[in-house]
Amino acid sequence: VPWILGEKKNSEDISKLIYFTKSNNANERRLAASALGKMAKLKPQIYEAVPSLILLLKDEKPQVRQYAIKSLGFIKDKRAHPHLEIIAENDEKEYNRRCAKNSIKKLI
Repeated sequence: VPWILGEKKNSEDISKLIYFTKSNNANERRLAASALGKMAKLKPQIYEAVPSLILLLKDEKPQVRQYAIKSLGFIKDKRAHPHLEIIAENDEKEYNRRCAKNSIKKLI
């Protein structure tokens, strides 16, 4: 379901996707993060998703973190900057550190 919502790019679905970021299912969290990134141009409504995406930066699953990192870069909300800095320096996965550095560049 999160993937379909992301493809529709309807701002009314942002709150549904935020709900999916809290799912017990890691795949649903990952897909929700990805879908929110696809909606990055739906401003100002997409800013509502930023706190939930920031929370996903601490997810136990590296791929969930990766999609949250990318989406925060697409949304370009400066609130994400300090959180992405932490990922860029400390994430266990090199690809997440690299991805965070790329997202930070988009915020500047």
